Amino acid sequence: MTRSNFLKLMLGATAAPTPLVGRAVPGAPSAQDDKIARAKREVQLQLDYHLIGGCVFCSTAHPDPVAMGTRLHSPERTEPMPANALFDIMSVTKPIVATAAAQLVAEGKLDPDAPFTKYLPEHVLGPNCDITVRDLATHSGGFDNERAYFGKKQPYVKDLMEKRPAWKRGERFFYACYNLIMIGHILERLEGKRLDAICKARIFDPLGMADTRWWPVVGPDRARTVQIMRNPNFIGTCQDGLCQRYKKPQGNAGVFSTAADMLRFVTDILHRKTFKKEVYDLLFTPTFDNATGRRSWGWDMGPKARPAGWSAASIFHSGFSGQTIAIDPAVGFAGVVLTSRTSEHGTGIICRKRVLTILKEGHV
Repeated sequence: MTRSNFLKLMLGATAAPTPLVGRAVPGAPSAQDDKIARAKREVQLQLDYHLIGGCVFCSTAHPDPVAMGTRLHSPERTEPMPANALFDIMSVTKPIVATAAAQLVAEGKLDPDAPFTKYLPEHVLGPNCDITVRDLATHSGGFDNERAYFGKKQPYVKDLMEKRPAWKRGERFFYACYNLIMIGHILERLEGKRLDAICKARIFDPLGMADTRWWPVVGPDRARTVQIMRNPNFIGTCQDGLCQRYKKPQGNAGVFSTAADMLRFVTDILHRKTFKKEVYDLLFTPTFDNATGRRSWGWDMGPKARPAGWSAASIFHSGFSGQTIAIDPAVGFAGVVLTSRTSEHGTGIICRKRVLTILKEGHV
């Protein structure tokens, strides 16, 4: 099969990818083979067709991370992907920040239905703003993803506070980094400390996520940090331009983590172990739902983005550089697929969804 035909098959597939991974190809597993072997076969196909450079995956059913491909994929040098590889998880930072914000809601420190300008009164929208904190968390307040604040000469925070919405509140879901950037600034205002310290104290330490941190990755850990998007400059440095410019933790991106740590995160959310009930209720309840999207507090619940075979109760989130985490409370299952994608963004999401479908297949 050519790479072009393989891509067409993937892009057109809406059901579970078992027929592809189980077809009669030399070395292909039979239909009776363990799902991990089939997931590995699927990942190997994606590696063979140069859609990803490397991958580490795991799930609540199979918690030991499986590593494939390479950590570095420049023509000059390759290294096997380690199971404890550190990935720039990009926008998977968002549900982490949203979970920290949900804790403040549960503690009565943050009103989800108050105008967000209550907490950032210097914003240009002022006290009469009708966009709520919940609107930011569900990407439904009307802000687009234009980053006019990138190139101005005035202080960065002042640029942020001058952005206006492109649509009316609640008119549509539109994914915009700005929403979680604002939530990050609200958290810092309420807690009186930096966002990385907030997330460490509220999430990373309580869940035992010892490998998770904000960029940059320095020292010995760089030897297990993944090269992203074929760019040797993105080893231990967040590739998000906003994070690079501001050089301070932001709510949209910047976290580095491992598959094992991200599994700790999604497992806790699945089993509701550590935080108050209200935290998990926020994360699993869709509070924005129309033709443009279905969102809970910080998570995607849309049917088009959902892996095949996952229930409508599932929550999930992806990162631009090639990562997806997903939780299905209907069957008690969660999965993590971290890759260094080398294909188009949408194709990369489909690749990871296919692995998640295989990992969950038959789980009840």
